[in-house]
Amino acid sequence: MMMAAQSPGDTRVHPSMQLQPSSAPLVVTTQSQGSGGSFEAMTSFLNDQQDKFVSLLREERETAERQRHEMETKLDEQRHETQQVRHEMETKLDEQRQETLTCKQQVREVQLASAMSCVSEAQLELLQTRLDALHQAKLLSDDEIGALEDCIADYIDCRSSLSPAAAEIGVAAEKVKKMVGLSERVGKDGTLARQLRRKFVL
Repeated sequence: MMMAAQSPGDTRVHPSMQLQPSSAPLVVTTQSQGSGGSFEAMTSFLNDQQDKFVSLLREERETAERQRHEMETKLDEQRHETQQVRHEMETKLDEQRQETLTCKQQVREVQLASAMSCVSEAQLELLQTRLDALHQAKLLSDDEIGALEDCIADYIDCRSSLSPAAAEIGVAAEKVKKMVGLSERVGKDGTLARQLRRKFVL
């Protein structure tokens, strides 16, 4: 349709020429507001995530520190228990060693007492008298009577010692005790001389 030409002096605005309200600024404003809200939401979300991450790291450090402290405490307790057990064992071992030494000393004293008292003075005197008689009867030679008298002398020397060795007095006492036993139980001089020679001289 052809629009009528407006005369130069006509200042009226034709309805078709009036500016229509535009929605563009509203759209721009809405988009601008929507973009700003999304940025703030993203920033808030990231901050929340960072706070959660930092909190998680803190909790993990605290947990690790607590576990380390608990482990150190347990290790200290175990070391203390180990030291206590070792101390108790060492104490028991010392007591056992002392008991062993005491028992050995008691056994030694008993052995010494037994060895020193296994032959009486009267038995020693009778044995020497019998040996002299065998020597006078030529049933024992000078060397043989000398060897037998040495056994008796060793025993007497151990008995008179203040701290005789248990091994020495034991050997000497055993020989003299056997000699006394033979002398008391063997009546024949020839048989006694032969047994003394076989057991203590040869």
